[in-house]
Amino acid sequence: MNDILSKFCTHRVIASIRATTADMAYRAAEAVVAGGILLLEVPYSTPGAARVISDLRRTFGTKIVVGAGDVTTIEAADRAVKANAQFVTLPFNQAM
Repeated sequence: MNDILSKFCTHRVIASIRATTADMAYRAAEAVVAGGILLLEVPYSTPGAARVISDLRRTFGTKIVVGAGDVTTIEAADRAVKANAQFVTLPFNQAM
């Protein structure tokens, strides 16, 4: 089992980091990690989400798993991958 999948199986709780600014999201993520939650999702509704993901990966390295949430376009998915997101989630709407 790869390291990322292993962390999902071990920790089982994902914190969704929603904030009105990138700085607030980053600080909230730091607090979540300090509290022991190591799986994080930064929704793309958060301003500067790609920067937050990139900064978290740079700061915490392999200690955490961080992904991009609410990704609705190929361009946003591409930005998430370039920011080193380890997973991407998308909303499901039956009307889509």
